[in-house]
Amino acid sequence: MPFFSVSQTVTPVTADSTYKVTVDTLAEEDEPLDKKVIYNARDSIRYEAKDNKVYLFGDAYVEYGDMNLRSEFIEIDNSKNLVVAYGTVDSLGKKVGTPIFKDNTQEFNAEKIMYNLKTKKGKIFNVLTKQGDLLVFGNEIKKDSTDVIYMKNLKCIPCQYEDARTAFVASKAKIIPDDKIVTGPMYLQISEVPTPLMLPFGYFPNSKKRHNGILIPFVGNSPGQGYFFKDGGFYWGINDKMDMVIRGDIYSNGSWGLRTTNNYNVLYKYNGAINLGYSEFIIGDKDVPLQYSKQKSYNINWQHNQDNKNNPSVRFSANVNYINQKYNKFNAQNSGQYLANTFQSNVNFTKSARWSSLSINAMGSQNTITGIVDLSFPQLTFNVNRFFPFKRANAVKPNVLDKIGVNYLLEARNTLSGYDSILFKGDIEKRLRYGIRHSLPISTNFNIAKYITVTPAVNLSSVMYTKTTRKEFWRPVIW
Repeated sequence: MPFFSVSQTVTPVTADSTYKVTVDTLAEEDEPLDKKVIYNARDSIRYEAKDNKVYLFGDAYVEYGDMNLRSEFIEIDNSKNLVVAYGTVDSLGKKVGTPIFKDNTQEFNAEKIMYNLKTKKGKIFNVLTKQGDLLVFGNEIKKDSTDVIYMKNLKCIPCQYEDARTAFVASKAKIIPDDKIVTGPMYLQISEVPTPLMLPFGYFPNSKKRHNGILIPFVGNSPGQGYFFKDGGFYWGINDKMDMVIRGDIYSNGSWGLRTTNNYNVLYKYNGAINLGYSEFIIGDKDVPLQYSKQKSYNINWQHNQDNKNNPSVRFSANVNYINQKYNKFNAQNSGQYLANTFQSNVNFTKSARWSSLSINAMGSQNTITGIVDLSFPQLTFNVNRFFPFKRANAVKPNVLDKIGVNYLLEARNTLSGYDSILFKGDIEKRLRYGIRHSLPISTNFNIAKYITVTPAVNLSSVMYTKTTRKEFWRPVIW
């Protein structure tokens, strides 16, 4: 004859408390539950000793190991280790307190839930659950002890919006968590209207893990380089904030190239990418020394963008492009890259305050045909917002002195130009050109004869250079 042992601790209800009960139930003397069942309710708890059942009313909650269930009403059958939960209908006829079931990483919103604590099997009706990047609806779900889900009348939405008008519909499906979703015959539905687009079965990946993998190259033949394997490589998902793509080319005459793309993204802070490339191309035949050469080339690209939600007073962005003269000639992916010969770079930092702002720029321009590179760094701008130094604090009627406004602007620039092969060689200091300019605009205004406004202003400016050039012209005097 079955033997039941129940121990419970009840805290009386007050205005701000709930019943809290811990139950350790033995379904049979030799088959006890291996964990405690913890439950509580906001409104009330009723225990029936005859049927060995517990009824929870109002924001009810049940926890057993990794499983927890929350609903407006929950019934616990200790003799069968069965939990049943469903919501109620308010005075306006609206369903409230519908069950929310969580087990490990799975979560279900449903109309009614039945779950066996011993076998970990359950049955769920009219359920909504998120599987990977998909939202899945089902009229009826069965969950086994291995967490595999069997679903009837599935509706799969390939986005994150419950009211989406596009969905895939199937009569039955099997969901394996963190693996895949497999369905029977399915069709596409748009705005609740079935379409003739059908498939004999459906398959959806259902994994939250990052995947690494090999990128298959394509094979071809180049008149100058021979047969090749191109764009083969490897994708590496480093973590949630960074990944890397490595691609390479290899040719039968010994030429090769390697490229890497590194993307990073910190949510609500910044994102960007770093692209690096290097190649060695063999031109001509080794047996003909005058026509043989090995061309080495490289490129560097860095893009960085700051999220607008990060810090409105501090802004940083970068778009850096530096490319060897011959890189696009041998590594261009399309005609646009092959014909491009001018590349711009810009790095900007801006700091704003209540009364001033500071901006520091680094700018560059490169022409791969002429080989000329123009750099401008630092390019600094400091601005003080307009202020009124003579304004009286409690003046009822402002006079001319009260209206005197002053701005201040500081601009500094340093430039360097030259061929890319010798830009940073030799005596760089003699080729640098830099200077500073100060501007101090001052203005005020007053009225004459009530209808005429006079605005006198003066602008003081100063330019400072570290180098000057002086030339004199003279001619001999004939006596």
